[in-house]
Amino acid sequence: MNNSIIINNELYKNSELLVNISSNMIRYGIGVFEAPKIVNINEKYYLFSFELYYSRLIKSCQSLNIKFRYSYFEIVDQIKKLIQNHTLSDNSALRINVFSLECSELLEEVEGDVIISILDTNHRNDANLIEKIIRIGSFERIKGHSIYKIKSPANYETSRVELFGDNDVDDVLYTNNNGEICELSRSNIFFIKGNIVYTPDLNSGILEGITRQHVIDICKKYKISVHVSSISRDDLSGFESSFCTGTTNGIVSIKKINDIVYNTQNRMLNFIKDLYLSEFTSTEIIKNMEKFIEL
Repeated sequence: MNNSIIINNELYKNSELLVNISSNMIRYGIGVFEAPKIVNINEKYYLFSFELYYSRLIKSCQSLNIKFRYSYFEIVDQIKKLIQNHTLSDNSALRINVFSLECSELLEEVEGDVIISILDTNHRNDANLIEKIIRIGSFERIKGHSIYKIKSPANYETSRVELFGDNDVDDVLYTNNNGEICELSRSNIFFIKGNIVYTPDLNSGILEGITRQHVIDICKKYKISVHVSSISRDDLSGFESSFCTGTTNGIVSIKKINDIVYNTQNRMLNFIKDLYLSEFTSTEIIKNMEKFIEL
């Protein structure tokens, strides 16, 4: 039953679903989503830090005036219910979408319908990449605007426009109207110079990435200096290495931004990668079970 999904706690076959064209998701693109991290350890699957994904999902719904109908524990139960009807692999990704399936207008408060599904990440253009080539995008973000803190499908339209037909790059890097670095289309960005790690602050115009914060916490845990502040586009050539972070791919090295080439074999970069991967070993999961939910 790998084509099964959960809608409002009921199991359906994906092929049997119909779409209401009067939904504000269809008419206006109003909706939010989350992609909580699933970890496979010896054929046992765990949710990692799900409370953080759930909290961000609720905040995104509130920002768009979408009523969320389920508690944290109810959503966990629905995820477990879905997992029982799927054969997972290392390429499986969990997706929670929230939008109204019913007829609704642009500005009215809507009751959010919750759709939980399992996706195969092999179809992604950046699946299994070990390093990325990046181009700075032409769209400027507005520094400090709250829209970038919402994880909404609508926020990905500009990256699709930027990347369509461009086979020479893997992603775009956004900057803001102050000429400062923001993030990639689906991941946060970090830089390394010497023994110091740099990453843009939230006010630059970025999503508050959960993997981003996890990497910051790891660096602090192991006494690696992290500077979280605005980063000028003019500073890009002064860094030795760069990497991006996201739930699906974890940490991925950045080989190039425009004409600037970075060292993908940097000692600090590889050290941080190793520390990140070590967080998801069976030994670490047992030591930190409060962060994990067995599925």
